[in-house]
Amino acid sequence: KMAKVESHKIRLIPNVERKKPHVYRIPEALKTRVAAEIEDLFSSGLIEESEAEIAHPVVCVNKKDGSIRLCVDYRALNAVTKADDFPMEDAVDLMYNIGRANVISTLDLLKGYYAVPMEEESKEFTSFKTHRGQYQFKVLPFGLKNAAATFQRVMNKSLKEFKEFSRSYIDDIAIFSKDFETHLQDLEKVFTKLELLGFTINVKKCSFAKPQIKYLGHVIGSGKHQPDPEKIIAIQKLESPKTKTHLKSLLGLTNYYREYIPNYADVAYPLTYLTRKKTTGDA
Repeated sequence: KMAKVESHKIRLIPNVERKKPHVYRIPEALKTRVAAEIEDLFSSGLIEESEAEIAHPVVCVNKKDGSIRLCVDYRALNAVTKADDFPMEDAVDLMYNIGRANVISTLDLLKGYYAVPMEEESKEFTSFKTHRGQYQFKVLPFGLKNAAATFQRVMNKSLKEFKEFSRSYIDDIAIFSKDFETHLQDLEKVFTKLELLGFTINVKKCSFAKPQIKYLGHVIGSGKHQPDPEKIIAIQKLESPKTKTHLKSLLGLTNYYREYIPNYADVAYPLTYLTRKKTTGDA
């Protein structure tokens, strides 16, 4: 169901022509599962039939349970969509605010994006085509430029009155309290507000009343914070970068944890130097 929150609006860049993207053919082996997914989205009220002049292709992603996830390729639309500069929450600020607490819970919203309605005039821009016909979203789909900004705005407004003990980084919601009794009261307040707005909590993916949690790549809580060991192991297992693009990606990861690396700027400088446009050759 759709929540009682502001809708997502797609604003196009003025005087830029939209191009019709090439629509991919659905492989025969996937047609039955694609049809089932379309039927599920339609019967759930998430999509409707569309007559838009421009439709986007879909790609299928296999899920662990053998089903598929339909993903619409919105690259052509995103290229002509005006950017929404609504600021994301500062990850470091969140980490320190939440990390001071002694009791922390994290909430997962069931298909959170799908709870946000699309503005009526913007629905046709989300149009996509399959062998079963052409449809458009009535709710906020994944893959749209500015989807994260809209959801952050929605969550900021939804939790505004509880900012002292509840914050969200897009759809990662944390509730943090000084003690267990206070935490129960804080949880009830947030649950009541989310239910009132029409959001559904995915209990299976929530974590309740922990002294420490994994959040945004860190382990935080009880006045402590450190990098998530699993993330560090993943970085250590990365292959040595062979191109500037790969090197920039690696530096982006290491920069996120720079506070734990003494003299990070000096250590990273030789690699940062290699990313400059004037340097030649691969990293």
